[in-house]
Amino acid sequence: MTDPAPDPSLPDGRTVGDDRWFPPTPPQQDAPHEQSTASRVIGIVLAFLVGLAYGAIGTVAHAWAPSVLGVALPVGLVLGILGVAMLLVGLRIVLGDRLAASAAALGVILMIGILLLESTGGSVLIPQSVSGLVWTIAPGLIAVLVVAWPKLPERARKRDDRPAGPAPEPFPVSPQA
Repeated sequence: MTDPAPDPSLPDGRTVGDDRWFPPTPPQQDAPHEQSTASRVIGIVLAFLVGLAYGAIGTVAHAWAPSVLGVALPVGLVLGILGVAMLLVGLRIVLGDRLAASAAALGVILMIGILLLESTGGSVLIPQSVSGLVWTIAPGLIAVLVVAWPKLPERARKRDDRPAGPAPEPFPVSPQA
């Protein structure tokens, strides 16, 4: 007894060489959801508080410069400036507006300005040195660049029900069949 030739159709009615081989993709929504006013205000306040924290941590850590072979490397300064840049760029990318990035930048600059002052005991956290000058100026310049950077247009999405790529090839049929 021999098996009959296999049927090229699938149980749901599609055939092997059919363009409907892949399931259709669900429709995508065109517009992103708008934020409510309350969530936007909360986001701005949280961005300001995170900016205050970054300013305080960066001010304390910017003076860390370990010595390697007798040369002081400004590791704390570089990490502090990179941290501020990543915070502001991240807020600008994720939230998509300038207001949250501006609030975070205001928090960073405000905290640096407060910690720049001499305390009642006469101690200072930002000394009058090159690293202190760079730490005082660099976050403000980064904030101006990030906030003033224009918003890039979003890419148009391709509207097609099938996944990207070449069309599926039908199974080859041998001439001896």
